[in-house]
Amino acid sequence: MVVLIIGDRSVENALADSNHSIFFLYTQNNTIVAFAFGNICAGLESGADYLWMNELYVSPNFRKQNIASEILAFIEKWSKSLNIKYIACITGVNNIPAQDLYKKNGFEIKLTNWVDKSIE
Repeated sequence: MVVLIIGDRSVENALADSNHSIFFLYTQNNTIVAFAFGNICAGLESGADYLWMNELYVSPNFRKQNIASEILAFIEKWSKSLNIKYIACITGVNNIPAQDLYKKNGFEIKLTNWVDKSIE
């Protein structure tokens, strides 16, 4: 079961209304076994709002059970209901299991350079 939570200090900040953040929980027998976290963003390239998926995590004891694919399918359906046209995320170049998961679920793997700067 995937549960959608909007709105809890790092989690509270990440989910602040002004951040357009979204948190998805996957539970089995009232136990959280997986989650996804993302942000709704606006972009010129997508021509509409898009979902940036920051995290997708499945507890090790629950992997290889298609849970991540279920979460991705739920997120896609939910995104379509909000007229979100694009979903993006990053994964490591050596994280082949994650790349395979995303490919299996219709994502395209593209090489890119991640550019960032810490400001304090």
